[in-house]
Amino acid sequence: MSTSSPSAPVVPSAGTSVDRALADGSLLRRSYLRRLSSPHGLLVVVCLGHLALSLALVASRHMWWQQDEVVYLSQVGAHTPALVFTAPRARGLPVLLYPLVHFTTDVTVVRCYLSVIGTALLYLGLRPWLRLGYGRTVALAALLFSTLWATTFWGALVQPNLFVAEAAAAALGYALLALRAEAVRRNLAVTTLWVAAMGLLRPSDATWFVIPVVAGILLVRTVTWRRRAVVGVGLLVGLGLGWSEWVIEAFASYGGVFHRLQQANALNTPGIHFSLGAEARDINGPVLCRPCSGVPVSGWHIAWWFAIPILVTIGLLATRGTIRFLPLALATLGGTTLLAEYVLTTNYAAPRFLLPTYLLLALPCADGLGWLASWRAAATTRARVVTGIAALLVVQTVSQLMALNHSVVQATASRTRFTAAADRLRAAGVQAPCIVYGNYGPPVAFALGCNDHPSGKSAARRVRSGTTVVVLTRGPAIDYPKTQTVELKSSTAWVAHILAP
Repeated sequence: MSTSSPSAPVVPSAGTSVDRALADGSLLRRSYLRRLSSPHGLLVVVCLGHLALSLALVASRHMWWQQDEVVYLSQVGAHTPALVFTAPRARGLPVLLYPLVHFTTDVTVVRCYLSVIGTALLYLGLRPWLRLGYGRTVALAALLFSTLWATTFWGALVQPNLFVAEAAAAALGYALLALRAEAVRRNLAVTTLWVAAMGLLRPSDATWFVIPVVAGILLVRTVTWRRRAVVGVGLLVGLGLGWSEWVIEAFASYGGVFHRLQQANALNTPGIHFSLGAEARDINGPVLCRPCSGVPVSGWHIAWWFAIPILVTIGLLATRGTIRFLPLALATLGGTTLLAEYVLTTNYAAPRFLLPTYLLLALPCADGLGWLASWRAAATTRARVVTGIAALLVVQTVSQLMALNHSVVQATASRTRFTAAADRLRAAGVQAPCIVYGNYGPPVAFALGCNDHPSGKSAARRVRSGTTVVVLTRGPAIDYPKTQTVELKSSTAWVAHILAP
């Protein structure tokens, strides 16, 4: 009888191990690609691309502060006096700045901080639209909005308009989720918080946005009256919370709400205007057009403007009769009323004013582009349409980047005069305690560590003893005694009159 020897253990061949590792790596790559190509993954990619552009092309350029920026910064900067906070302004931006600016006002650090915050809020503002079922068009809307030069430029600046736009998109998205009876209490609470944040940043923008959106929601017949009323009340409560700080400060510092409103209107050209032409003139700069009479209108630069109403119309028509129509219609309504606010109530223009309109209208525009790309036509025709859309997006992005670079260069060159003026005044012996009056007083005062004040001879005479007074004027003429005159280097005749204490 033969005995069988024990079988030897099976050793996997080297080829088997390598094949298994390659297969695992291939599965891992496919998993990452699936995640990146998902609607959420594409939105994250677009937001990260926007952050990279903002950091590389704006935040890293050491572009010094502009007049409005130093007012907001000085409210929370620990080492500078708080500059005059005029009646129209709101405290939302200083609240957002406080965690960093209380410790540093370094230009690059603050601009990087704002770029990160703005990108995070863009993601959070559009995320509820993924839950509303808009898929990859949400990432396309983010791409359309984030590649605008104005979005990238003001995304790193101390201005509230980009944050207002993102809060509006988020508030509307969560309100619509509550309207669909999806986690009503939670989504309604989040809606109220976003609207309150929007109101804390710019109460007037929040009002022009919320009131028409509430009216639109109340007119929806496919949802029960009770749910419409609950969502409308949530939006109005958020609006009231957003206004509350402004109202309290009006009584504490401005002599009441009506007196503060009168002061705000006096500074912002009261009455009915039509400034759409001014917005068209400064679509690619300057960053503030006040007045805009000398700036020509370029048909090439405003060509993409004409695509917006066309794409919005296509997006609305393509979704008519579906569950996707109402959110896009309300986004269009909110964006249009925010456009009307600035076109009809101001006689000057700045590209940042239209950022909330651009973001809200980007949603139906993206849906319109998505419909064109999936148009049921012959394969050859559809391929040509998709290629044409891609080519136009590339041209638009390149032109916007060129406009961005031009604006950053112009703004950087313009703002160096503030630091140069401060250096000359410091060399002339100006130091705290001091106060600066006159044209471009706030940026110079901020650079010197001084207070500022509206220009005026009588105001200068009221300054207490022991304070150095600097009066900035255009040209040498001034009719009260002065101890020293310093000519400031600028493209215009810019002179500083120093009154010793």
